[in-house]
Amino acid sequence: RFSSLDVYPKTLKEFRQRTTSGAIVSLSCATLIALLTCVEVADFLRGTSDDHLFVDTSRGSTLRINLNISFPALPCSTITLDTLDISGN
Repeated sequence: RFSSLDVYPKTLKEFRQRTTSGAIVSLSCATLIALLTCVEVADFLRGTSDDHLFVDTSRGSTLRINLNISFPALPCSTITLDTLDISGN
C-alpha cells in the first residue's frame, strides 16, 4: 500500500499508524531532496570561472600594501617583508 511508505509513524501504540498523508509528505521530501542534490551536483560539475584582466596604467607609482598579521610568539626583530614587481623593483 501507499501508506506503508510513511517513514515517520507515531511511536505511541495508540498512534502507531501509517497514513496516506504521511506517505505523501515522505515521498515529497525525498523527491525534493533528490532533486536539490542533482541540481547541486550538476552545478558543481559545470564549474564556472569568472576571470577579469585589466592593464595597470599606473606604472611608476608605488603600490600600498597593508598587512595586519599577529605572531604572538615571534619577536618583531626577526620579521621582514620584501616585495618585488616584475621588473625587479
